[in-house]
Amino acid sequence: MNSKKDKKVGYAFITVPLIIIGIFVILALLFGIYMSFHKFSFLLDGTIQKEFIGLDNYKFFLSDETAAIAMRNTIKYVLMVVPFQIVGAIAIAMLINQKINFRKGFRALYFFPVLTATAALSMIFMFLFNPNGPINNALLSFGILGTPINFLNDPEYSLEIIALMGVWKSLPFSTTVILAALTDVPTNLYEAADIDGAQAWTKFWKITMPSIKPAVVFVTVTALVGTFQMFDEAFIISGGSGGPSDSTMTMSLLIYNYAFNVSYGSMGYAAALSVILGIIIFVFAIIVRRIGRSESMY
Repeated sequence: MNSKKDKKVGYAFITVPLIIIGIFVILALLFGIYMSFHKFSFLLDGTIQKEFIGLDNYKFFLSDETAAIAMRNTIKYVLMVVPFQIVGAIAIAMLINQKINFRKGFRALYFFPVLTATAALSMIFMFLFNPNGPINNALLSFGILGTPINFLNDPEYSLEIIALMGVWKSLPFSTTVILAALTDVPTNLYEAADIDGAQAWTKFWKITMPSIKPAVVFVTVTALVGTFQMFDEAFIISGGSGGPSDSTMTMSLLIYNYAFNVSYGSMGYAAALSVILGIIIFVFAIIVRRIGRSESMY
């Protein structure tokens, strides 16, 4: 009897979350896929007109130059952020895991970027890389630059600055996850390796990396999902335009513009872009998980 009551209580607890997930995740996903096969028009009186157009939205994606630029920028951003985020997280986690001074204080300090709103971080970086900001002043004082550079309004640097902000913001979370995995590595493995005369590099590859592999796979997948969906930073810094010269136009920002910007105005095509982006993220996540399940990472 108690077992049946426990089951009923358990079902009662999960009912509300399942309803929320069903409405805001599953139904929203299905409706997005449905929208991707239609042309939606939102009229001034609040009514919606839709027309079934089949695969036309997906066909248009193949010839959409702006979408091609956005996809290149998104992939470039992923390649700039994810490797530095993972490698940096491993390095910092291993440093913190050592017996160093101010260890607890450093743990609290490096986690601050995660707690800071993206809008605030964007404003900080806009100030730092302003033509009259600290970065330009430092480069000018050391003679590295002859004239100030407006980094955020220069297509050559704008996406790189956003990527730098992305690494700085996401690094603490990945570090925390990997640090938790490091603390669970049995110390007797390192002691046995020391007895055998193993070098630090050998211990790292033969003991540390295999032991923290699940954590590395987890932070890599979350990093891929987050970077492919990057929106806030590009929207704030470019004012929603994706400029200069579409250098900060990402897939998420393009989806937003097609869905809500009058000059783009195509909710159905925005839904199709969302489906395409979701498939790309899913494929990359599966690849990383497959690599993580392999017996060796090297």
